[in-house]
Amino acid sequence: MNKYLAYEVNELQRLKDLPIMASIVDNSGTLIATTRYNAKLTGIDNPEQLIGVNFAALSTEQIKWLMPDITEVEIPLIHSGLAAQKRLLDILIQEKMPLSYINFMPYGGIRKPFLETAFPILDENLQAVGTKIVVTESSFYGQNEYFKELFRISSFHNKSHE
Repeated sequence: MNKYLAYEVNELQRLKDLPIMASIVDNSGTLIATTRYNAKLTGIDNPEQLIGVNFAALSTEQIKWLMPDITEVEIPLIHSGLAAQKRLLDILIQEKMPLSYINFMPYGGIRKPFLETAFPILDENLQAVGTKIVVTESSFYGQNEYFKELFRISSFHNKSHE
């Protein structure tokens, strides 16, 4: 394993029992390290069960395992969402820049959004050798009110300058 990737895996292992949702994937999207808290999100108590799973290319059986309440109708949507996440991972690797996105995948039967921020892990030649992903729970409750208020303020500001 690349020494820079190994360093990040070691750092993540130090945090594995804290209430932090984080993971490290290689450039193909295969999970190589995760925190216990992140594994519990998928309904799995032992994070080691997830190591080696390629989240960028889950099989239908793996989707059913990780998303137990998924319906047959939703499986193609999940595959489409996973393909979009893989495209984001490819952009991160190519551009070597952090990305944030909202993940709606119903891992462990939890159907709510999670904000994921992915950082490239760079080697001595500034080549991406993997990705660290930090996850936080997100809520969209109140977002409409927030945007309405911004619009109201913007409209007021624009009218006062006319």
